[in-house]
Amino acid sequence: MKKQQKAEVVEQLRKDLGSAEAVVVVEYKGITVGSVHELRKQLRGKGAGFQVVKNTLLSIAVQGTPNEQLTRLTGGPVAVAYTAKDAPAMAKELLAYAKKEEKLIIRGAVLSGKYLDFAGVESLSTLPSIEEMRARALGLLQAPAQQFLGVLLAAPRNLLGVLKAKAEKA
Repeated sequence: MKKQQKAEVVEQLRKDLGSAEAVVVVEYKGITVGSVHELRKQLRGKGAGFQVVKNTLLSIAVQGTPNEQLTRLTGGPVAVAYTAKDAPAMAKELLAYAKKEEKLIIRGAVLSGKYLDFAGVESLSTLPSIEEMRARALGLLQAPAQQFLGVLLAAPRNLLGVLKAKAEKA
């Protein structure tokens, strides 16, 4: 790889990883190109990217960024999965794929500048997704209005029940 190409790769990595909320480093030694392509496609569906990187270029790209701790995870053939949207969904997808493809080893991650080991990535995968959190928040916002409406409608309904009972009694 020529010096100019390396500079372009570093710049693209800096751009992609700089805007990422979460970056997971995986070891992919022994995995076929088809498997890597399948994983990349699945992650793209979750709004995440996946890129095989050289350790030195990754180290240069993350220098001086919140993801600088990624250098702790380099060494050997590595790839990075990154997302700016939904870190739990990406972690779930990676763990599910790692169970299916035993040669894929999750080394660790950086989430909002904080280092996570494998156990941290597993914990991240148990968090609800963005869509689920939005649905919960919407439900919490709607609940008081629905309860208030129920209280308002209860008085006329109860009055009608009393009048109907009076009419049947007479």
